[in-house]
Amino acid sequence: MSRNDPDPMNVLAPERLICDVTQSWSEVGGGVGTYLRHKRRHILESTPHRHLLIVPGAEDTVVEESRAITATIRSPHVPGSPNYRLMLRNGAVGAVLEQYRPDLIECQDSYNLPWAALAHRKRYPETALVAGYFTDFPTVYVERPFSKVMGGTLGGVASRICYRYCGSLYRRFDAVFALSENGGATKLRSYGVDDVQIVPLGAELGDFGPSRRDGRLRRSVGLKNGGPLLIYVGRLDLEKKPNVVVDAFRKLPDSIDARLVLLGRVRFARRSRRLATIASLLRDTCAIVRSSLAGWRAPTSTFPGWPTRPSVFRSSRRRRQGSP
Repeated sequence: MSRNDPDPMNVLAPERLICDVTQSWSEVGGGVGTYLRHKRRHILESTPHRHLLIVPGAEDTVVEESRAITATIRSPHVPGSPNYRLMLRNGAVGAVLEQYRPDLIECQDSYNLPWAALAHRKRYPETALVAGYFTDFPTVYVERPFSKVMGGTLGGVASRICYRYCGSLYRRFDAVFALSENGGATKLRSYGVDDVQIVPLGAELGDFGPSRRDGRLRRSVGLKNGGPLLIYVGRLDLEKKPNVVVDAFRKLPDSIDARLVLLGRVRFARRSRRLATIASLLRDTCAIVRSSLAGWRAPTSTFPGWPTRPSVFRSSRRRRQGSP
């Protein structure tokens, strides 16, 4: 798995060191974190290769466990987010790359870290570089918030500037993939990034499917006559705004006899404060474990939210009418 490998998928290929570097890392879930945990497990269980993971943390540390190497770079918290950190120290990242010299580096961010990988490849041209476009940030983090403050015209201009930046950045990588056409792949191609691959999101088919249906779950929330059951799955904090889902649910007509279940997780230290505005809308609360998630999904009619790999969930329900 280097730029010089004629057949990197050959099982007889020599052992390689595969590196992932990202600041989109959280100890309590997150889409990129879920992807990287599963990727590491696949590498260790199904290939002869080693894996180097470089992520932000509270301190500078390097932990080597057999073929798994985890390096944390001391980084401050993202303002307003208790779960994520800003990994801005490219020099520290470069030092880890220099120490281990991976054969392949994959970046899941569009900000400063890809430039650390590019600087390393400049010193070691045999290094293969892959970019994963996980967040369509020119739309999500630039156009939408800018439009709210400065209007749609300026928001659109700012978004186009960011897309041009992405085009310039990702044309320097050996391979680029996105999660969907609408999630940025089409835009990247329009800005000169050729051959953007699609790696679609998946599900554990052994865990999730109609065979896991359990009518007792529907009855446990008062559904008796086939009314729709909706679930939100994700962190129960103000960043994810589950209160928006609750407010929308309250606008449904009583005649459809719907139920809403919230499944999520919060950091214990912030639980009471961050759940205060949400819990006031809920009638009752109970704890369930991750193994129950498949059972909740199977009898569900629709998903207002999607999971961030929580290991413990807090489940809540509330009908449109009734006191908390």
